[in-house]
Amino acid sequence: LGLCYWCNDVSLLKKCVDAIGKQNLKNKEPPEKMGLWYALLGKRTLLAAVYKANKEPKFAQFFSQDMSVEPHKSKALKNAFALLKQKRFELCASIFIFCGAKNEALDILLRQLHDEQLAILYVRLFFDLSENDIEGRDYLKNVYQKVYEKAVKAYDPWLGFLSKWNCQEYSKGLEILTNPDVLVVENNNNNNENDRESLIFPQVKQQNNTLKFTGINTSLQSFRAYILKSVPIRRLEQEASISSAPSFFPG
Repeated sequence: LGLCYWCNDVSLLKKCVDAIGKQNLKNKEPPEKMGLWYALLGKRTLLAAVYKANKEPKFAQFFSQDMSVEPHKSKALKNAFALLKQKRFELCASIFIFCGAKNEALDILLRQLHDEQLAILYVRLFFDLSENDIEGRDYLKNVYQKVYEKAVKAYDPWLGFLSKWNCQEYSKGLEILTNPDVLVVENNNNNNENDRESLIFPQVKQQNNTLKFTGINTSLQSFRAYILKSVPIRRLEQEASISSAPSFFPG
């Protein structure tokens, strides 16, 4: 559903993660598959109890220790890197999160699990993202940049808009809504003209002798109209980087 792309309500996100964890427990999923959800909620002792119930005392003992302090932290990090070599990425990410190893946790979520939504979820749950939280805001911006790169490659205006909007690049987000082909321009700087033409309309289909473009949901235009009416004009004028931005607004 892409919840993490557009929802910034931390309490709602926590409820969703908790629901996933409970459902996994109900389905009797392996503890290793459940660990990441418990890590995102900071429920280390609960994960230890799950391992104990699953008759895995070694892991139960391991997760019963506070990994955020020494000497347990060093031991946990050593085990996390060992799991990385074994390509047990979910459990590895869980340990990094419990240890407070932010860079390493995000690296696993993005580069190994290839899950930008989990990375966004992690940042939203573990940083307050206030104006004073420069570190957290930088992390979030870097993750959304990855999302934007994905949107460009997939020619996905919705994803492109959401990534720029969440980075507070409002004018760029509106530009993508107004002219989605800007994504193509960014993706095809080094392509020849024929390749570019084939990508501008990647999902054009012939139907009843009519060309139908199916790459953008039809609700995109109505959503764009709603955004243009509801966003304060002054805020956009301050952020705008394109000269035509003021003309987007009626009257």
